[in-house]
Amino acid sequence: MGRLEVKIIAARNLPDGTLTSPDPYVVVQITGTSQKAETPKCKSTRNPQWDETFRFQIADEHTERVSLKVWNKNPVSDDFLGQYMLSLDGLVKGVPKEEWYILEQAKCN
Repeated sequence: MGRLEVKIIAARNLPDGTLTSPDPYVVVQITGTSQKAETPKCKSTRNPQWDETFRFQIADEHTERVSLKVWNKNPVSDDFLGQYMLSLDGLVKGVPKEEWYILEQAKCN
């Protein structure tokens, strides 16, 4: 079993919310497990800055993936803005991997 540190730094050019700029947050989950974490909501921005770090236990780096889902916080029901599934294959222990990812199934303006 290994440990994985995931740092959610920022997003840019997110789609607008229903009526105004979005109040985005990210849900980070290790697929196939109950391990889940959530960033705080950023208010009224398409370019949020979170700078949040989460740590997870990984049983099998060959099958588990990191699910990143971006949501817009709303009073009644949150809007899905997009997601990215990150494979753990190819990561090297002790070597940080910093990249921007394009959201899949993203809501468009």
